[in-house]
Amino acid sequence: MRTSTLVQATADVVTVLNLRTGDVYKRLEENKSGYGEAYTLQFGVVQDVMHNGEDAVITALEFTVSYSGVEPKLKTFGTNADLKLFSAQPDEVRNHFAELQESARLAVEKAEGEAAKQRTMAARVASVIDRVESGTPLTAATTSTLAVTV
Repeated sequence: MRTSTLVQATADVVTVLNLRTGDVYKRLEENKSGYGEAYTLQFGVVQDVMHNGEDAVITALEFTVSYSGVEPKLKTFGTNADLKLFSAQPDEVRNHFAELQESARLAVEKAEGEAAKQRTMAARVASVIDRVESGTPLTAATTSTLAVTV
């Protein structure tokens, strides 16, 4: 039987030294839902880096695909946050955002289809109300009764 490891004995180590507004990154996030992978990779864009001499705060914008489309999240990381940030290349992030944009487009198409159905139903209800209000009464259907003896 042959076994191999996922992490080789030698690896390139890339350390993020400086973050500025507009920098892109990858971040490892633990999946706490219990479904699928144990970790997910999040891509983000740094919005602000604040430092008061003692503490540092990073705000970043991350987007995830959700059931309803694309969900933006403004993340705030403080001094005590256990950050697992990795360097990301702009092309890598652009590809990720292109996938997000396609998910958002599909969600909009689906929502527009649902909205069109609701507009049609609202128009049908309005036509019945207009008929009643215009003086045309609603009538009962004509029926016939059959007497049955046993």
